[in-house]
Amino acid sequence: MYLLKTKDNNALYNDVKAVIFDLDGTLAYTLEDLRDAMNHAMRTFGWQEKTLDEILMAINYGGRQFVKNCMPVDLSSDEKLAAEAYKAYYGNYSSFAIRKTVLYDGMEKLVDKLCSMGIPVCLSTNKEINLACRIMDKLLPGKFAYRVGDGTVGRDGRRFPTKPDPSGALLVCEELGISPENVLYIGDSIIDMKTAKNAGMRSIWVSWGYSKREMIPEEFAPDVTANEPGDIERYILDVKKIFSERN
Repeated sequence: MYLLKTKDNNALYNDVKAVIFDLDGTLAYTLEDLRDAMNHAMRTFGWQEKTLDEILMAINYGGRQFVKNCMPVDLSSDEKLAAEAYKAYYGNYSSFAIRKTVLYDGMEKLVDKLCSMGIPVCLSTNKEINLACRIMDKLLPGKFAYRVGDGTVGRDGRRFPTKPDPSGALLVCEELGISPENVLYIGDSIIDMKTAKNAGMRSIWVSWGYSKREMIPEEFAPDVTANEPGDIERYILDVKKIFSERN
């Protein structure tokens, strides 16, 4: 069963008109592919390869920062070297994009349910947008109303900053014509919880992802905690019932 931060916040019962998912650690388990691509770059430069635990500590801030976080500390400030290492990482990752990556159990069923309810399903990730789209086109083809990620460019030609900047999430609202208060932002990390708060959206933290709850300070505590994908469906159905009764 899902858990609410508080039951005394009426905003938790605003109608749900769209849902935004994070990718890595929320929709899909991606760690092994990330590790394999990163270790290709580490080997290319003669650096120590990374374990899954080290990959966990380095992700969430976009591909370029991910590479810097994995480089030897005394070399990570060398921008030219970091760019070369990123090229090695990205080149390898983009050559396959998905080998060991899989959806979490119950996630496909949840997304199908949301689509059947007429709720737009969207994606917000710090992964390179072309890689994110390739992965989701393989795992959840045709399910997303809108997708934003590292490299997304607006109509004005401006490249959107990565999370926790809310620009990408707010672009989704703009494109769908939906107020942030009617959007659920679902993720597994402090970055996602910050993004939701910065965008004025309700946050759902998923316990099956890459971050432990104690890693999220109370300032960014999630509005809802989901322990399985079905909890997200249950929360939305409860919200819609309460919203209908009140209106």
